[in-house]
Amino acid sequence: QKMSKSRGTFITAADFKQRFAPTYLRYYFAAKLTQETIDIDLNIDDFTQRVNTDLVNKYVNIASRCSGFLKKFFNNTLTSEQACQEFSNNNNNNSKFEDVLAGLKDAQHAGEKIGELYDQRAYSHAMREIMHIADNANQFIDHYKPWAMAKSEQNKADVQIICTIAINYFRLMSIYLKPVIPEVITKVEQFLQVSEFNWDDHQQLLFEHEVAVFQPLLARVVS
Repeated sequence: QKMSKSRGTFITAADFKQRFAPTYLRYYFAAKLTQETIDIDLNIDDFTQRVNTDLVNKYVNIASRCSGFLKKFFNNTLTSEQACQEFSNNNNNNSKFEDVLAGLKDAQHAGEKIGELYDQRAYSHAMREIMHIADNANQFIDHYKPWAMAKSEQNKADVQIICTIAINYFRLMSIYLKPVIPEVITKVEQFLQVSEFNWDDHQQLLFEHEVAVFQPLLARVVS
């Protein structure tokens, strides 16, 4: 039914919290809010799809699909920036994914625009920019297929490079998402074994660094 205070057909925040984590609603609102004063429908089907697609399938999936390789083969340790650059130099054939550091640089530069969007309260636009980074990161992983590379002993070092780049994408997204889902990002900081993120942290990347064993960050929403 249409929400109405007089008829009692509404959902309180306390009722919502009994079913879903507040983190999910924070992200959903951020994905809907603009500078304009408008009503927002809480459509449960849309809410479920938005959270599962963006936060679970795109964002968290980056870390979950790569952390296992780091644990199994590399003692949970990221490789060096030099190794990534050498890999890039040796594999440059004009594909958008061959310069493995170029995409990360773009994701870093996006931080300035995303920060401005936050300042302008253009939250939905900011979320779109962050999810664009997620799309690029997942396409990058799909392009190199570390699960296939890991089957060959001679490609093991390259697997560490691909996973290092992917974890850096994940880290940058986490910095950008911290204003919206701070409880989740606290878990990310523990996984990456870093101090609390500040916004300016997007200006640096993470190399030759040991991460913790990955633990699930978010569960899928079942409506």
